Amino acid sequence: MAKGLGSGYVPISAVLAGRRVTERVKKSGGWKNSHTYQNHPVCCAVALKVMQTIERDRLLENVRERGEQLLRELREGMRSIDIVSDVRGTGLFVGLDIDGPSASQPRLSARIKDKAFANGLLVAGYSGTIDGIEGESIVLTPASLACSFLTYEACPEG
Repeated sequence: MAKGLGSGYVPISAVLAGRRVTERVKKSGGWKNSHTYQNHPVCCAVALKVMQTIERDRLLENVRERGEQLLRELREGMRSIDIVSDVRGTGLFVGLDIDGPSASQPRLSARIKDKAFANGLLVAGYSGTIDGIEGESIVLTPASLACSFLTYEACPEG
């Protein structure tokens, strides 16, 4: 965990480990690393405030609800679009698999990304998602604060 912990504003990260791993670390004497940029009090204060805000504003609940809505609406809206072979995701991280041109042709995902941007929608376009050469995907990652209006606006009419 990193960017979310510092809300993208401060350099902070954390490591999550299960009991099996932490028991081994304890038996070995604990973590034996130290750097000048570790344990910075301002970054820790920001991370604490971020976690409190996530709880207070029920952001994870919003992510679940908006993510389900976004998936449902994209699946419905993309049903009639032949080049979209799959819509999947978790939370507000949603991907569309594109059955596009071969590697010798211009990348369809880049063209879709540019067209979306021209229409006010930020998406990521990825090529080579199957084997480094073949495979095209579009990824939507709206903010955790997304409201139903925003997710609705991202979806084409069915």
